[in-house]
Amino acid sequence: METQTGIQALKSRLGAYLRMVKQGRTIAITERGKVIGYLSPTAPSLEEKMKTLENAGFLRCGKAKLHPREPVIVNPGPRQVSDMVVEDRR
Repeated sequence: METQTGIQALKSRLGAYLRMVKQGRTIAITERGKVIGYLSPTAPSLEEKMKTLENAGFLRCGKAKLHPREPVIVNPGPRQVSDMVVEDRR
């Protein structure tokens, strides 16, 4: 559910509105009856999402470090566009 508040009320009770946002609520900020913005909780980071999935048993993270690998694709150098078109048609 969304709560609406005017700018003056937001200024005077900012702490209370921030507590509401921490609880997961969205606050619509109005100016003369029109919504001009929202205060909403931040989306969880990728690390938080992965930790949640890991705790639920849907994901298992490896503990070993990844080693750098050599690139597989080598740039053949400058080519003509016509050569690439002919190659694509094959």
